[in-house]
Amino acid sequence: MLDPELALVAENGEGEAVGVALILPDLNEAMAKVRSGRLLPFGWWPLLRAPKTTTGARIFALGVKAELQTRALGPLLYREIVDRLKYHPRINRIEASWILASNRRMNAPIETVGGQHYKTWRMYRHAL
Repeated sequence: MLDPELALVAENGEGEAVGVALILPDLNEAMAKVRSGRLLPFGWWPLLRAPKTTTGARIFALGVKAELQTRALGPLLYREIVDRLKYHPRINRIEASWILASNRRMNAPIETVGGQHYKTWRMYRHAL
């Protein structure tokens, strides 16, 4: 399901991965076409074709190693992935969800490149 054009891994001089940006096709589009909600007997077909037909994508993983987060590697990854998405022949919508509201290091760059905040999910903890 991974489009090689939308998968970036940044490495240091020794070949160690220090940053990653993985964008996956939005499979929810394909699953909406499966009216029964079941993959068997024929619900798997739209899911199999999804990488070639979806117009949306989701940010699956986006990050930089902790010791390099104050460097320019993060913004470089963000800019490269935005440029690739801008010229992608099919993708016209991208979602970056499941990022904590308090995570300014992730939310600020997304807003900088034009992302719009539309929903906030909250997690609460309560001792039982």
